[in-house]
Amino acid sequence: MLTCSSCMKRALQTLIGDSIVLPSNASRKLVTSSNGKRFYTLRNTGPTTAYERALAHKNPDKQKQRQEWLDSRGTRPSGKAQNKPFAAGPDQEFVVRKHLQYLKDPVKLADFVRRNLRDDNFDTTLEVVRSASKSIQCIVSWNHLIDYTLSKGKMNAAIKIYNEMKKRAQFPDGHTYTILFRGCAEHPDSKHAFDKVISIYRGMLLDRSKIKPSTIHVNAVLKMCARAGDIDSMVTIASEMPENGVGSPDNLTYTTLLNALRMDSVISLRDSSVELTPLQKKRNARKAILSGRYIWQDLTERWAKGYLWIDEELICSMGRLLAVGEPRDKDDIFSLIEQTMNIPRQIGRIINAHQDEPLEETDTGDEVAPRLDIDGSDGTSEGFPIDIDPFKNVPSRLSSPKTGLYAKPGRNALSLLLAALLNSRRGHPGSVKEPATKYWDIITKEVGVIPDRENYHAFLRILRASRSSTDAVELLATVPLKDMDHSTFRIAISCCQRDKRNHNAFANAGKIMDYMQQAMNVPDVQVCEAYLDTVVSYTAGGLPTISTPRTATANAVVRAAQGKQILRALERLHPHFVNLRSLLAYGDKERSITHKNNDAALREAVVGLTKRMVSALDILIHQSLVPDSLIPELREKRAKFNAIVAQYSKTLGRIKVHNDELYKRSEIPLPPAPASENQAFSTI
Repeated sequence: MLTCSSCMKRALQTLIGDSIVLPSNASRKLVTSSNGKRFYTLRNTGPTTAYERALAHKNPDKQKQRQEWLDSRGTRPSGKAQNKPFAAGPDQEFVVRKHLQYLKDPVKLADFVRRNLRDDNFDTTLEVVRSASKSIQCIVSWNHLIDYTLSKGKMNAAIKIYNEMKKRAQFPDGHTYTILFRGCAEHPDSKHAFDKVISIYRGMLLDRSKIKPSTIHVNAVLKMCARAGDIDSMVTIASEMPENGVGSPDNLTYTTLLNALRMDSVISLRDSSVELTPLQKKRNARKAILSGRYIWQDLTERWAKGYLWIDEELICSMGRLLAVGEPRDKDDIFSLIEQTMNIPRQIGRIINAHQDEPLEETDTGDEVAPRLDIDGSDGTSEGFPIDIDPFKNVPSRLSSPKTGLYAKPGRNALSLLLAALLNSRRGHPGSVKEPATKYWDIITKEVGVIPDRENYHAFLRILRASRSSTDAVELLATVPLKDMDHSTFRIAISCCQRDKRNHNAFANAGKIMDYMQQAMNVPDVQVCEAYLDTVVSYTAGGLPTISTPRTATANAVVRAAQGKQILRALERLHPHFVNLRSLLAYGDKERSITHKNNDAALREAVVGLTKRMVSALDILIHQSLVPDSLIPELREKRAKFNAIVAQYSKTLGRIKVHNDELYKRSEIPLPPAPASENQAFSTI
């Protein structure tokens, strides 16, 4: 029998572990006797063995931490580092057991996991799921954990949870792989994520895998390949899909393929870091378009047989791929819409690909790059035949509208058509106004599509190219106020600037200013400047300018008409000018004007507008466009405007000095210089 206390202690430690060792920090405890009498004795619970005394003497802090850990765990520490528990403390196991007491149902456990992850209580939830995995199958809960980790951008941690899930005999289901592939595809480091996704996907293809890739899985992997820019792997994976049945391509599969080809060709054309000649970039773009044509040809065959359903997104992905190519490719967009949406072509086909300049006038220079002939002598380019036209109508037996075969056009299709018309190469800009109007009426009136802001802007650009200011004003009257912004009125007023020979251009510009006053609390300064420039340079009544030699009577009529128009323009600008001055003086409650840089830019724009108004007054005074009785009043207004210019210029000088001092002290970057007058509408 063991009579020595130390020997007894060592024997008990061998049987039940270190939990028998009492904390060293509590060296003296009160012990109550077993009988009813209140006897109290003091027991010394400090280190008793030689080893413990030596360890405590050598490093007391370390011994204290070790003893606290042993008291909370009740087990000896292992040789390798363990993962930290979800909540350090003596009651962690009690919390887990308490949760599991009411979470024996996998559905309730999944709801518990989702609620806790919504509150970012990840560690507690992970430990509960780990403990529950010993007794029940809780795959959905593990899926929630993986999805949450991926949503935080922790891809490696999510894959570790996925591997731990398998080690705990929780076999992943199809949704697990969908979550993994989708989350990895959204990860910023696409190159690193690509290797992880391909490794998991190849594992699904093995014979021992219980889950085989479905169409949803392949679509997610294709998206990952597209983000990583690996077109070869994407095509290889797509070619492994069966033609029909389970796992066959759907509309999203083809949409992903076409979008990836388009992005690859666009990057090849625009990326200056790619060391390719212009001819090589053109060849790559042409190769991508031809690959897309072959994909579309296979797609339409499956569509005609009823194996595939197409939608607007798929159609527009093919159309935007064609928009990257040559004029003939862009012209095929209208045939594509006719084939898939049953909307007849409203513009004739291009017979000769060598057309005139594009509609939009650019200021990039007078030199025009020569047309690159990339067609091979044998009628092929990089192994693809050039003459391929997959945009033919479907068989008549399936072309009945009652079958629901055709896709319904929407805003995306309308935007595609308007962009194709705007960028098409035609002999005269006005030649696309009529087809654009027809497409607009078919989609908005017959189909009932409600245009969005970008649709209105695209149609306004076509009207600007065709110099149709009256039609632009009529279109502006149908635009909801919520869809009107600065760009809307800048494009509309530029229609009047290009339509100077129209005797209604001045009236149309005035209506645009009225619409802006109704839609915007803060007027756009560039629109006001463009309106004043339009009026000053406008020829009254469509007659030649006043500098043209003519009879005295006719010249007097023209001068009087121009004087009235300039006076009317200044009168119309007066409320906008007052609003701008009030904004600078008192600010706007709806938007925070706390940054001095924004104040300076707006103040400088108002100074430019005021100078233009002074120039308009000078034209009235010095060119005798108004009666002599009005000249004193105009001179008085001119003096007030000059005073405003001087006041704001002085304020701008102080703001500039203040910004320079801030820049020197804290190295804050100075605000960019405002756009010049010539660049006002170049980016619209």
